[in-house]
Amino acid sequence: MQANEWSFEDGYCRIRTARQRKRARIKDFHKYLRRMHKEEKRLDELKYRMPLQPLARPYQKGWLRTFVLRPDVATSRQAAFYQELLNKINTVEYSNDKKFRIKKRKWKRKKVWVDKPQYLREYSERWFFSRDCKLTEQEKLLFHREERTHKHTKEVSIYYVFSERWRFILKVKPRIITHIKMVDGTLDGKIQRMENRITTHHLRHQMNRQMNGRTYHYLSRAPWPPDPFKQRSLTDILSEVYNDQQQ
Repeated sequence: MQANEWSFEDGYCRIRTARQRKRARIKDFHKYLRRMHKEEKRLDELKYRMPLQPLARPYQKGWLRTFVLRPDVATSRQAAFYQELLNKINTVEYSNDKKFRIKKRKWKRKKVWVDKPQYLREYSERWFFSRDCKLTEQEKLLFHREERTHKHTKEVSIYYVFSERWRFILKVKPRIITHIKMVDGTLDGKIQRMENRITTHHLRHQMNRQMNGRTYHYLSRAPWPPDPFKQRSLTDILSEVYNDQQQ
């Protein structure tokens, strides 16, 4: 008698089939992955919220570069308006070199020193028109629309860029470290053991798939070439082949 054919009268017990036991194991494994993800997230949050401790002797660690108002803009009537806008779109770059240079490969695999570029903050189309965007309607008028094509996926993305870049200039300042984040050895040990467990058993991919639905590399999203025979009848295709042979 098969397990699923047993009756539920007195003297009998319900026995799970092999398929039910396998499904239960998979379900328990998925619960285990969710618990690990939740615990990892909790430990990372605790480490992020560790308080800062002031240093007795601050020290310099490299240089930082940021945007500031031009002298003529800073003395104009609209200085307060552009300063408030700059606080929202400003960016910061760090470097050990005061000249902010990087090596870039040129023709014939030669590397040369070039100036490191720095841009103001740009907004995607979705973020630009969302409620979370902190730009006012008057500030949004100073942005223009740009379309950019990804070199791998060939997808077109829309960004909104500040039009009057000339109002700001770059300023280099020393990067002074005045505070340091406190370290908890017990917490770091728990995070490292969690990472070792995930790495050793190759669980990262399955955790991402369980939490986010699927995982993929951006190169896998490259579109397939168009099919020339799609939505065409066999008669039309054979006729076209026959005409090409005749020519």
